[in-house]
Amino acid sequence: MLLPVSPQFYNFFQTISELEKSIFLNKFMAFFSDIEAGNTAITILQSGEYISHLGRFEIHTFEIEIYERKERWEIIFFGTAIPHARIQMSDREPPLKKDFLISIEYTKLFIKNSLADIAEGFDDNPKPFFQKLLNFTPENWFAIAGKLWWVYLRLKMLAIPQLDNQFLGKLNPKLPLFDFGNYLSQKVFFNHEEIVMISMNKKCFKSFLQSSDSLILGTLSREEITEWLNYLNLEFDVWFSAIVAGSNAKK
Repeated sequence: MLLPVSPQFYNFFQTISELEKSIFLNKFMAFFSDIEAGNTAITILQSGEYISHLGRFEIHTFEIEIYERKERWEIIFFGTAIPHARIQMSDREPPLKKDFLISIEYTKLFIKNSLADIAEGFDDNPKPFFQKLLNFTPENWFAIAGKLWWVYLRLKMLAIPQLDNQFLGKLNPKLPLFDFGNYLSQKVFFNHEEIVMISMNKKCFKSFLQSSDSLILGTLSREEITEWLNYLNLEFDVWFSAIVAGSNAKK
């Protein structure tokens, strides 16, 4: 798989209607128009609907010129069971020193301006030499950043194959993950507005989900949690036993 220049940014939706897409695209263009007021040129290169093995999706491509810098951005809308958009920079002139780094300035800017809920990319934080030698596996070099509740839900998707399939390609039934995320932000994680970054290595992945699960279990009643999980077609034990990527937990 060819990685983009930027991290992959994801924004979740309650539904992806024509109105929602239009509002989001206008917000995206307004962001770049304002970032260097009066010095940004935006060109729409492509807009269209396509069909692939992942189903039907809609892609919009923009070229952004800021002073002597050119960036090509793609926004792809997926009307899957968990509606979302993926935003990524596919090309840049002059090129960045390193591609796909989660530390790129756009990560904080997009999340702060509600253009992305999470970002997924390479974790370029310095690592001890022995860790580089002993833990040279892909997950040790990837990280997810975003508001705590969205990072939590994304990691749960990766830990529950059924949920990840509904995010990636399954169209129905539509799942209220967007509403669940907002509920968690108001009822559980209301004191956690900062952007967090979680490494995808097994230890960090598991530790983060366990601590977040404990906070949810200590704040919400079992009845409240079960009601939401019923909407997601998942059982209570399946959700809270899923703490590692690609777990085999089943409904």
